[in-house]
Amino acid sequence: MRLASLAFVLILGGLHLRDPPELSSPRSVFRDGPQRTWGFALFGLLTFIGLTWLWTLIRTRSVSDLISVAPALPLLNFFALTDSMDVWHILASFVLLGWLLLYFAAKLLEEDGWLLHLQLAMPIVIALTIQFHSFGRWQKSLIAYFVLAINMHDLARRCEHETRPLPRPRRTAVSEIARKYYERGKRNLLKNEVFQTSN
Repeated sequence: MRLASLAFVLILGGLHLRDPPELSSPRSVFRDGPQRTWGFALFGLLTFIGLTWLWTLIRTRSVSDLISVAPALPLLNFFALTDSMDVWHILASFVLLGWLLLYFAAKLLEEDGWLLHLQLAMPIVIALTIQFHSFGRWQKSLIAYFVLAINMHDLARRCEHETRPLPRPRRTAVSEIARKYYERGKRNLLKNEVFQTSN
């Protein structure tokens, strides 16, 4: 995931260095123009990042997170395959960004700190940072922010899973019988030793 995220940022930055006017356009415009291959590569990298994230949630048994995140992937694919000027395409982009914004806000709600307010205000913070340059620049900045947030959440889940203590095995009926037999044998052996010493 980390390499895919780095590749996404480098390709996105390289496309803008090659064609600076595209900075004002939404990201899907790359898919419609002469740089069609790179545009689909960006969507492919985002899909790979999403699939890797889902696999981490499955592996760490984060069921609630998995249920919350899984519908975003089909939405991303719909966004990738529809025309940039289509009404449903634009609606899907806003729903997807809003979905991720609320998801990470819900995760930070458990912390009950200033990060929650920063998360909810992030679209405004980005708009102020880019000085309301254009919708395209705002959208791509927000996507880059979510890629960073997904990486951080993925790392946190992996670290929590690796450092979680292993559950103690439950005693089965067979193990309980074996334990009683072993303890009874030890008691009988001790009685025999005491009896032999006393004689």
